[in-house]
Amino acid sequence: MKLSKWSKEVRKAMIDEELNLKQLADKTGYCSTTISMVINGRYGKKNFIKIVTEINHALKLSELPERPQVPSEDWIKSVRKAMIDRGINQVNQLAALVGYNRDRVSLVINGSYDKAVIEAINQLLNISSETNIISSN
Repeated sequence: MKLSKWSKEVRKAMIDEELNLKQLADKTGYCSTTISMVINGRYGKKNFIKIVTEINHALKLSELPERPQVPSEDWIKSVRKAMIDRGINQVNQLAALVGYNRDRVSLVINGSYDKAVIEAINQLLNISSETNIISSN
């Protein structure tokens, strides 16, 4: 995944301020996982702008990134229903079946966009491409 201009500016500012991810997370009040996902363009939930604003404030930046695409709520609901219908009770079971690690699959079914994982889940669970609507809300 190619980093956005904003992501690169954040990384440069972190180096200039001598901040690691944990320290930036502490300054913003969000966990380091969330901060990492925002910086890497994998987080587009409703509080995205609020988190970006906190990062910008902590690093004295002003540019706003474009909100990344995220799977739609309809798609996520379809996945969860199909998992139940097929007796897949845990994310690690789904991960093993689609051939990706548990963390990567968990991120996707909780709203992070990863095209390869989405396609693998769609194929395994027979979710139609019409359900795979990408949302940026």
